[in-house]
Amino acid sequence: MKRNLVKFICSLMIVAMLAAQVSALASNAYLLKVNGVGSYVRSETGEKIGSLRKGTRVLYWGHKKGQMLKVMIASGKIGYVYQGNLDTYGAMNAKQLYMTDSPTKLYKRVGSSMKAKGSVGKGVPLIVYRSVNGWAMVKSLAGKTAYVKTSNLKKIA
Repeated sequence: MKRNLVKFICSLMIVAMLAAQVSALASNAYLLKVNGVGSYVRSETGEKIGSLRKGTRVLYWGHKKGQMLKVMIASGKIGYVYQGNLDTYGAMNAKQLYMTDSPTKLYKRVGSSMKAKGSVGKGVPLIVYRSVNGWAMVKSLAGKTAYVKTSNLKKIA
């Protein structure tokens, strides 16, 4: 009896792991995190254009150049990072990727009559989780959640 229960639980765990891998592969955009002490962001020609600290999150949606992944960092800057310095942090559909097209106020709740809890500049990448009646619930690369007016967003991918 115990042996059958253990087999059943193991089978469920294997199915769950396979389902997670398939769902990640079905997504075509990834949130990656710097895994070492840091990494450089490089231009198309290989020049250093910035650096990333350990734990920094970046967006990747399928563009590679050898061992370098083309990514977007939190400021909206696009560059290449060595793939060995990055770990997968999460997967999403590229349709969820947006960026601000102007300086944008962030709200804790839906409604511009609410006091803004902050703002971000133009070109900042955001992940849209849902949108209703001209408002979008978004998450920044740093993991902060807020609401923004959809009129201030444009698609990345």
